[in-house]
Amino acid sequence: MLAFMGFVISSQATGKGPLDNLSAHLSDPAHNNWFSNIGTCAIPTSVDVGGIELGLFCLWPGQHL
Repeated sequence: MLAFMGFVISSQATGKGPLDNLSAHLSDPAHNNWFSNIGTCAIPTSVDVGGIELGLFCLWPGQHL
C-alpha cells in the first residue's frame, strides 16, 4: 500500500507514470528526486465527467500547474 501511494504521489507531482519516473531517476538521481518536485503538482484543479465538474486535489504539497 505504501508503494502504491508513492506511485500516486510521484505521478501527481511529475505527470508521468511510475516506470517513467523510475527511469528518469535512474538516469540522473541528483536532479530527478523528490527534492526537485517540491512545490509542483501536475494534475488539473478540476475535471469534467459527463457534464459534472469534479474538483481534484493533490496529495503532494504544491501548486497546480
